[in-house]
Amino acid sequence: MDRLAGKDLSVPREHIEDIVQQEHGSLDTGRVRDYFPILVEHAAKDRLNR
Repeated sequence: MDRLAGKDLSVPREHIEDIVQQEHGSLDTGRVRDYFPILVEHAAKDRLNR
């Protein structure tokens, strides 16, 4: 999340935290956990760039 927050200072950190939590929740039921942090970061980044 720190990398996302550091990329765009115009987005409030609280908003980034909310998106990361939502993406984390949507992927939390998956069985493969190896790339979980990367998948959450990419999904959150995509949502922030819309």
